Amino acid sequence: MKNKWILIVDDDEGLVSTFKGILEAEGYNVDVATTGRGALEKCEDTVFDLVILDFMLPDMRGDEVLRYLKKIHRGLKVLLITGYSTFKDSIDALSLGISEILLKPISPEELLRAAGEALS
Repeated sequence: MKNKWILIVDDDEGLVSTFKGILEAEGYNVDVATTGRGALEKCEDTVFDLVILDFMLPDMRGDEVLRYLKKIHRGLKVLLITGYSTFKDSIDALSLGISEILLKPISPEELLRAAGEALS
């Protein structure tokens, strides 16, 4: 999986750090952002293969970020993560172009499986 770039977007710095370590140990190149605006800025400079995106960010919702990112990079793969099962059930993943919606807490195995499937 070398040369695959993943952006993790979540305001939980502990989660971001953990996910980054897990994915880098598997050979992925990983960058992080803790806000929606930060994610948008990073996507202006780098073409990511996958974005792991939290639904609830401090400055904007993940679906807002996603809609903008899809305009810039149509083929972008996205894993949406949320701690709210009600959001998971109400989000139309297909219309937003989401590969999968993961409910927190997310195990390392689930993270690697979902990322691998999205990137394959």
